[in-house]
Amino acid sequence: MKIAITGCNGMVGQRVVLRALQTSHTVVGIDSVAKEGIEFRHDPHFIFILADLTIFEETLKRSRDATPSCSSLPSINR
Repeated sequence: MKIAITGCNGMVGQRVVLRALQTSHTVVGIDSVAKEGIEFRHDPHFIFILADLTIFEETLKRSRDATPSCSSLPSINR
C-alpha cells in the first residue's frame, strides 16, 4: 500500500512512517520542514515532499491508499 503521511518529520509522524516502512508499505512523507538525520530519509520505499499543507490538494496529487495526518501547529516561542 502507498500511504501519504503528513507531518512526517514530527515526533508522532516519524514513528508512523517507521511502522509503515517496517510493514512493507511505501510512504509518501509530507512536511513543511526538511530535517537532517531522519533515519528513514534514504529508505527506497520513502518519498519526501516538502510542502505547505495550506495547498493540501496540490501535495496529494501522487496516488495513495491512505493519509494519516500527524501534522500539528508549530510551537510559538514567547
